[in-house]
Amino acid sequence: MTSDGFKRIGVLVANPDGTETDPPFALVAEFGGRVSAGTLRELHRLAWNFSHAPTLITIEPDMVRVWSCCEAPSNETLIEDFVVHSIAAEEFFGSPSNRLQAGALRALHWLNLVSGKFFNDRASRFSRDGRADQTLLSNLRFIRTELGNKGLKNDDVCHDLLARVIFVQFLFDRKDSDGIAALNAEKLKLLYADGTLSRSYSSFTEILHDYDDCYRLFDWLNSKFNGDLFPGKGETVEERAAGWIAEQALVKAQHLALLADFIAGNIFLPTGQASLWPQYSFDVIPLEFISSIYETFVVERAAQDGIFYTPTHLVDFVLDRVLPWNDEAWDIRVLDPACGSGIFLVKSFQRLVHRWRYKTGEQVIPAKLLRRILERNLLGVDKDPHAVRVACFSLYLAMCDEIEPRHYWTQVRFPSMRNRQLICSDFFVEAEGFNTEDKSDRFDLIIGNAPWGSDLATNAAKVWAGDPSHEWPIPNKDIGSLFLAKGAMLLAAGGKLALIQSASSLLFNSSDNAVGFRRQLFEKHAVEAIYNLSALRFKVFKRKNHTTAVSSSPSCIVVLQAIAPEADRLIAYVSPKTVPTVVDDFSIVIEPNDYRWVSSVDALNDPFIWTTMMWGTPRDLNLMQRLRRCQTLEAAKIDRSVLTREGIIFGDEKRHLASMADRHILKGRSFPEGSMTELMASVLPLAGELFVHSRDSTNFEAFAMPQLIIKQGWQLATRRFQARIVRSPDSQGILCNQSYVTVHGSEELLETACLVYNSMLATYFLQLSSGRMAAYRPEVAVRDLLKVPLPEGPVDIASVSSQLDIDTRIFAAFRLKDAERALIEDMVNITMADLRSEYDRPGQLPTSTDGSETVLENYCEYFTRVLKAGFGKKKAIRSSIFVPPELEQFPYRLVAFELVDNDEGIIRSLPMDAPELLEKFESLSEGGLSNYRSILFRRTARIYDRQGEYPTIYILKPDAVRYWTRTAALNEADDVAMDFFSWMRASVGSRTPA
Repeated sequence: MTSDGFKRIGVLVANPDGTETDPPFALVAEFGGRVSAGTLRELHRLAWNFSHAPTLITIEPDMVRVWSCCEAPSNETLIEDFVVHSIAAEEFFGSPSNRLQAGALRALHWLNLVSGKFFNDRASRFSRDGRADQTLLSNLRFIRTELGNKGLKNDDVCHDLLARVIFVQFLFDRKDSDGIAALNAEKLKLLYADGTLSRSYSSFTEILHDYDDCYRLFDWLNSKFNGDLFPGKGETVEERAAGWIAEQALVKAQHLALLADFIAGNIFLPTGQASLWPQYSFDVIPLEFISSIYETFVVERAAQDGIFYTPTHLVDFVLDRVLPWNDEAWDIRVLDPACGSGIFLVKSFQRLVHRWRYKTGEQVIPAKLLRRILERNLLGVDKDPHAVRVACFSLYLAMCDEIEPRHYWTQVRFPSMRNRQLICSDFFVEAEGFNTEDKSDRFDLIIGNAPWGSDLATNAAKVWAGDPSHEWPIPNKDIGSLFLAKGAMLLAAGGKLALIQSASSLLFNSSDNAVGFRRQLFEKHAVEAIYNLSALRFKVFKRKNHTTAVSSSPSCIVVLQAIAPEADRLIAYVSPKTVPTVVDDFSIVIEPNDYRWVSSVDALNDPFIWTTMMWGTPRDLNLMQRLRRCQTLEAAKIDRSVLTREGIIFGDEKRHLASMADRHILKGRSFPEGSMTELMASVLPLAGELFVHSRDSTNFEAFAMPQLIIKQGWQLATRRFQARIVRSPDSQGILCNQSYVTVHGSEELLETACLVYNSMLATYFLQLSSGRMAAYRPEVAVRDLLKVPLPEGPVDIASVSSQLDIDTRIFAAFRLKDAERALIEDMVNITMADLRSEYDRPGQLPTSTDGSETVLENYCEYFTRVLKAGFGKKKAIRSSIFVPPELEQFPYRLVAFELVDNDEGIIRSLPMDAPELLEKFESLSEGGLSNYRSILFRRTARIYDRQGEYPTIYILKPDAVRYWTRTAALNEADDVAMDFFSWMRASVGSRTPA
């Protein structure tokens, strides 16, 4: 099988509709007869190089094998070592074909792949760090260090040399339809014959050992391809010659010899493993990975400027929303205002080419048209000249990838792009090509990952933002948000902008500048969608075990048009959550419950809407709006009925508090063990000699009795915040460190507040109102802490016996309904527990571990309750839970709700074995590809069946508690009720006379 054929199989398996939108779970190769070990080894090598799919499945006449594509191939290793799972025909009864089919159905049914169960059960075999793109990065980083150790200290020259080596290797690997590489031994003989080379060579490794011939080859390639990949650019012959001379003054024969040994696999890495270069196949490794690998060299140096490596799957996620594959509009202008290595431009180029093919029906695109797209349809801006060089290299590779290799020497001429289509500049300088005053500088699409972070606004950005013609506030001195502002001004009519942004600055920041920026953004622009990736902050930009610069700051994607929004416009607000599967480490899965809709009015006026709707639902929003109308310590502080302050900041010896020496002090990171509500001053040490930081407040009045101490951080062990009423025999308040907040006020108010802060309700409220909590930090700012609601009347603190007792008293004090209590309990006990802990994740547990179906029974009860509330309690609804056989655990659970004539009120359990369950699922999937892809990429399905005896609602979801909570039942039943009401209105409307 050729590498090109393998790539085609990969795309086909990944995407039944022929596009490359979603990553495949497996590559499949089926053989009609026996296959040699050599063929299997080569197939596995190509699958590893492909880097997109974690598994390769080979189907042979008497064997099905699953291979890991996350383990580097080796000729010294047995091929069986790369097999993760296998099924042999003799393992089963019956005919070989039937036995094999049955075994594959049970072990390899795609439900197991989709749910992640197969991968999770074998997680050690699917480490992302073992895939080709990651090992290549590690290898290149090592050889870059070795080149530096041998005297090649110039980063630009070193990186250009490595890029050139990759490009030449690409030419040796890239084969045409006849299996002939663009560069090969025959071509090298011709170069010797015409005098380009001094002798005949058979490989690139040999040429690298001859310094003069190596540079002759580089010069010949430069004459063929032109562009900016090689040195010697300039307007005159002298300028071009000077470029070559400058590089060769730095690059010595020893450097090329080191590269030759590296390519030959003769260098051993620090791990003791030989260089993997001979295992790489550069015509199979996706070129965007080659580009992103080189990009990491730039971002390692630039991380301090808020520039981070953008993973390829995140780039695809953005482009899928604004530049989908199957569209006929290909001649459009695309701008990346902070292009970095050009990964967004590369992938946009690929999609424009695909669109041309889609529109014309032609498969072969002329080289002149490819060059035209590079010259007229793409523009990249970046202030880092190193990044611009990388972008050139990336786009040249992209152009070559679209052309039959046999035509490289006759049709390919790279356009010069630096300072033309790739401009080294601060985006906020009003330069030619991206000048907001020049109406010809307009783009159909503006995309990218702008730099973001506090205090990164450049002088040019500050000047532009302060221009009286637009005057944009700058939240947190973060330059990132300004890319939205200027980018929108460069959009053509009907154009769209999609930029990655800081979620902290754009969504969660409550400063005046942030609020002002949001108001201006939503007033002037039609924001279509915001994808809040805060819950994925440790996955989206991070790669473990690498020194690559990464960002763990919360991010989001903003999609907008530069037109005034309609008054009743709804903004899609999507907050995908972490899904615990190996596959999802490198894709972004949006489940139905991740979707919310925010009105433009709420976007303008409700500063909490983004935190509340990130983790909550419309039901949570209603409850939060009610809670925010309650009294708070913040309000009491404003009217001076309480005093509050953060604890003491210990520090230098500039301020000595001798007057506090006899006060008791809480210095630990947690309260002493004992009472859940009281803190005895006598158990604490005396402050003694105390030095306070010079920036600490001079006001210590809040350390007086009566006193409440509140811990600022959320506690994993209790899943609560904590607070204690201070009890002091000498009526003297205690001191505390800055991990706590002290409150002084009336004893009755503080005792009530103490119970509230120790309750589930406080944790729930802060999770849905604090930007810090929403974005994964288990602590809140003091201003957020003081906004926790308090009930109207006092709550008795006496005789509190347990955490349950506290919750019960607080729920009663706020007069919470059963459904509201369910919202709070599920948020704290399941959602937040999953979010905060790496080990104790109750939401990830299967719904039934001991034969009990309590989880699904509660789901059915709450689901039915909502439907009856909407349609009348007399309506009969029969619930059924499909139960797998004993000792079997399927990756999905299925329940059904039938709209029957009579309801006995009993939730039925319907036992079924594996074939019946799969048959039932297949029958539900007869709707075709849409249902298949719904389950495959959204993990849940809701199907309305009107063909049986009774109208039935089938709900299919993964077997994990978090999918089957009472909260999920409430919200999904709301959706079903809305569907029913919509159908009823449509039915009535269709019968209404004209």
